[in-house]
Amino acid sequence: MAAALGPQEVPIELVSPRSDVRLVAGEWAQVEWAPRAGFGELRKVEEWEAFLSIDGGAHYAIRLTPHLDRDLRRFNFRVPDAPTEDARILIRMGDEQHELALALPDRFTIAGKTQLSLPLPAERSYRRGEPALPGQAAVSTWVEGGRDGRGAREVEAAELPDLRGSEAETLAGGVPMVPAAPAPPAPHAAPTSNGIVQAVADRPLPPLHARPAPPPPLDILLQTQRQNE
Repeated sequence: MAAALGPQEVPIELVSPRSDVRLVAGEWAQVEWAPRAGFGELRKVEEWEAFLSIDGGAHYAIRLTPHLDRDLRRFNFRVPDAPTEDARILIRMGDEQHELALALPDRFTIAGKTQLSLPLPAERSYRRGEPALPGQAAVSTWVEGGRDGRGAREVEAAELPDLRGSEAETLAGGVPMVPAAPAPPAPHAAPTSNGIVQAVADRPLPPLHARPAPPPPLDILLQTQRQNE
């Protein structure tokens, strides 16, 4: 679970994007941070990720980076198509179990995309994104990839279809649903010669030549036995 620090306690500084910078949706930008006094006292800092707020830090709805090694302090990202006059960055770092959320005070703007800045289409997924802070809604868009920054791709949360129960849960977990095999035909009740009802499967009879021949009458068996004597 991530714990948050106030602006005066943040042991890192945002190198990029700086305050009063104007980013353009669809273009490439860089998020970079540098340690400040007190950073060495942080424990269990193995990785970090950056989140974006477009409402002045009230909610961080976009994760700009995958989980990155702590020694890799910069990452290039595609600026989302989310125009705002009050964008902020939150850096979350830790060991993916105990994490510290560092809300950086720098504020910048994002302008709408131009004809020359077309964002790449995001991969859509039924998986739920993680929230940046406890109690907040999950992110709507996030970047996945290796801790070295390679193989990065943008993922966008897709709405679940109108399913019920276990089908929706299975789809949300990312496991493809396989249609169930058709059920065997239901048996029906058939009376026997003594009046007892037994279950008989609904299946065709074997061909006539495959059926066993009826036994010969008893008198023919007796005649055959006398001739042999």
